Amino acid sequence: MTEHRTNRRMRWIMLCAVSLFLGLVIRLFQVQWARSDSFDARSRQQHTAIQARVKRGRILDRNLRELAVSENVYSLVTYPPFYRQLAERRPAARVHERKRELANLIADQLQLDVTATLRRLDSPREFEWIERRMGHATAKALDDALIEANFGWWPRGGIDLRVEERRAYPNGELAAHVIGHTNVDGEGVTGVEKTYNDLLRSRDVRRAALKDGKGRVIDPRAVADEAPETGLDVVLTIDETVQHALEVELAAQCDHHEAAGGVGIVMNPTTGEIYALANYPTFDLNHYNDRGVTAAQRRNRAIWTPYEPGSVFKVVTLAALLHSGRARATDVIYCEEGSYVPHARIKAIRDVHPHGSLTLADVIAKSSNIGVLKAASRLTQAEFREYVEAFGLALRTEIDLPYERTGVTSALSDRSGYAMYFAPWGQGISVTPLQMLSAVNALANGGQPTRPHVRRDAGRAPLDPVVDPHTARSAVDIMVTVVEDGSGKSAQLDGVRVAGKTGTSQKVAEGSRGYKPGAYISSFVGFFPADAPEYSMLIVIDEPHGAYYGSQVAAPVFRRVAERIRQNELMQPVRETLSFAGSDAGGTSVQ
Repeated sequence: MTEHRTNRRMRWIMLCAVSLFLGLVIRLFQVQWARSDSFDARSRQQHTAIQARVKRGRILDRNLRELAVSENVYSLVTYPPFYRQLAERRPAARVHERKRELANLIADQLQLDVTATLRRLDSPREFEWIERRMGHATAKALDDALIEANFGWWPRGGIDLRVEERRAYPNGELAAHVIGHTNVDGEGVTGVEKTYNDLLRSRDVRRAALKDGKGRVIDPRAVADEAPETGLDVVLTIDETVQHALEVELAAQCDHHEAAGGVGIVMNPTTGEIYALANYPTFDLNHYNDRGVTAAQRRNRAIWTPYEPGSVFKVVTLAALLHSGRARATDVIYCEEGSYVPHARIKAIRDVHPHGSLTLADVIAKSSNIGVLKAASRLTQAEFREYVEAFGLALRTEIDLPYERTGVTSALSDRSGYAMYFAPWGQGISVTPLQMLSAVNALANGGQPTRPHVRRDAGRAPLDPVVDPHTARSAVDIMVTVVEDGSGKSAQLDGVRVAGKTGTSQKVAEGSRGYKPGAYISSFVGFFPADAPEYSMLIVIDEPHGAYYGSQVAAPVFRRVAERIRQNELMQPVRETLSFAGSDAGGTSVQ
């Protein structure tokens, strides 16, 4: 009997299990096939798309250190039609009284003029800004004061606090002319901020979100999608450490000599990457619009201000002579004992130190204007102009920064031929500092020019060689003698061969065709190590007082910056692979 009852219970259990299994199968069939469209529709109803604001991307140096970031700020706005509509439903006098109370409270909290604030509340427009870009503490204090005074937000009070972005520059003045700045609407105006504005810019995107049973958004981040948190990050070739060293040394020398201004550029001559670009005077990017910031501070002299380069230009003349076969380094040239009148209508051309006969190599090493002039006479003006153009000195470099200008070499097209008495030694024509350094880079790179750029992997197309490698090597060897035995001794580095050239030129008077009396521009251009260049550098000091020769003023800056680069072990090859730049903020890097 007991065994019979046990068998019955087992049969019932098995029957229930089979029934449950069949029920699950039937339900699964309904969900997956019979009613799949219905469930799919209900699932879609639990999802929605909301408008989201993507922050402007960051600007990073080559080692992924932040140079420009975006932070939240708050702007107070008013909707004047609200008060007009309110006055139609309630006593107008009471509405006007409340508006005045509101204007007084806002003006007191934000240090604004009461009358101007009330005028905005009474504006005929649909919308008015009252105060823009307040910090969190200011906005919180205003919010608390409004709530305490029983002024709510729109639509109850006709005012609103909007969350916006403010561009912040953690290093203030560092690389100000490269980074650039944005306007109040967050659009790039200068520098990298302008060039790569389309990559960096903030924008609105549609982001997936979940809704609860009442249709309320739960969490816009609860659904994975591809909408980024920030715009694209842009990684620069700039090295923050090199940039800092250049800015410090350039400013110190300009201050010491009470100079009107200065420019410094550090590049990789084989790739065209710009490691540092500095201007003096400069400014703090966080205070670009301050009244105390002058046009001279904002100006990127490195690409915007042409100057007559003086003797640093002689390396271009040297390369032209060697490449054309019109001269050899060993050719002897008589330098007229320091004074020479090449034409009846030309004033005497003088050297700083008188020289007799010198080889062409020594003419460059001792920076004889007369020697270079006489050697250059072996070229026609048209031939010389072709070399100047081949070195890129008549065109923009096409650097990826806005507002680049080019120098003036039109004198070499003048039929009179007078330009050939001055241009070979760097007077009578003008170039920008970046043009001059780019021309010297071609010699450092075996005759192959490179296009300067400030964004990593900018994808620049290769340029045609300007001279053959043998010519470039010969010119470099002579530039080494300039530093070791000639006018550039103050640029020497312990244990490293440096190739370079000094320059001292008269400064053109503004608004005049002549030169400003007693005003000079001192410069030095060079690269190191001379046998396998990793760094090239140009230093230009505008109107130094006291000493003014390039060997005295500019070359020491080159040496000190180069020493700081070496001390920081920056001569090791820069790593080619960069980590994901947007890992912290959800952005994507653009190298």
